Amino acid sequence: MDDGERSGPSMTIGAVSRATGVPTNTLRTWERRYGFPKPGRSTGGQRLYSPDVVPRLRLVARALALGHRPGQIMRLSEGELLALIDPQHDSAPDPGQATDAVVERWTAAIKSLDGPLFEALIDAEASILGLLPFLTKRVGPFTRSVGERWLSGELEVYQEHFATQRLEGFLTRQWRAMSDLATGPAVVCSTLPGERHILGLHMAACVLALHGYRVIFLGGDAPEADIAIAANQCRAVAVAISVSEHARPSGAEAQLEALLRHLDDGVTVVVGGGGAPQGVSGVLYRSDLNQLADWARARSSVAGGL
Repeated sequence: MDDGERSGPSMTIGAVSRATGVPTNTLRTWERRYGFPKPGRSTGGQRLYSPDVVPRLRLVARALALGHRPGQIMRLSEGELLALIDPQHDSAPDPGQATDAVVERWTAAIKSLDGPLFEALIDAEASILGLLPFLTKRVGPFTRSVGERWLSGELEVYQEHFATQRLEGFLTRQWRAMSDLATGPAVVCSTLPGERHILGLHMAACVLALHGYRVIFLGGDAPEADIAIAANQCRAVAVAISVSEHARPSGAEAQLEALLRHLDDGVTVVVGGGGAPQGVSGVLYRSDLNQLADWARARSSVAGGL
């Protein structure tokens, strides 16, 4: 099956170009000369690509920036491209390796502030594992490790910020590509007033978009009334709230109760994260991303599919 025929959401040539930094004319030239990336076609003849081509194209772009020629690299696998752009890769485990080894490889890229290498590594893992296992088995352990290393002094605050920004950018591209093509109901994703940690919110958005929901992403520090207005305006079926471990549980509980008072009847509030309060009347608590995925799947099944 060629790259344009794989199941799942499809991307236009413009979307692929924005995701990889490769100009659209170059993508057409590579298709003609090397057979990659090979798109499918819409009924109107428009090129449509599987999101699976993006990680390999980013690796290709990185290799080209290092001086390698297209004819030398276009038919290389992702593993071969990683070895080409990262001299230490041959001595490191392959993508899909044990979590501790992955964390070490990602951390090394963060310490050196090598954004393209970091994104190449996370792209490869996401492609091999699939999005939900990637989030739970890779991103979660990595972010915990980054926090611990920052506390111990192994990482500086600027390196922690660099890792967070790169991950947020990567995850945004994942959920947005799926959400923009989704035909299911809307879910508003937000944090509560005073909460500016949004990496967990991006992870939740990925899970929801993966299950066919349209993500209305408000980001951090949103007033309860504004969250409700957005949800009511787009007729959202739910509001997903991320509460980080830095939040005060008592404050979050009061804010959730205020949010419920503003929302139209029938809008579900789902809360999760390290600081999320449990047992708030009228609020669904989900302890992790797998539980959120179970809720998203079950709701779409009860509703007759998305």
